[in-house]
Amino acid sequence: MTPPENPDASTDCPPAGAAAVDGDVYRCCKSIPPSDRDMQTNEESGRLLEADPCLRRALSVFRSEADAQHQLRLF
Repeated sequence: MTPPENPDASTDCPPAGAAAVDGDVYRCCKSIPPSDRDMQTNEESGRLLEADPCLRRALSVFRSEADAQHQLRLF
């Protein structure tokens, strides 16, 4: 994975409302096992250039496998 373009661009990461997480999390991926590309942020992959820098550095994850599977069924 590539490093963030400018790690000091936003000092508000994570946002004040972000919850601390301990334990397992799940991510929807295109391959099994997940590839490095599956774990890239939008910033690392060069997407959403105009989006909030903090959101560009985030990855969407789920607290349960059932929630991740539900998301996959929606798409």
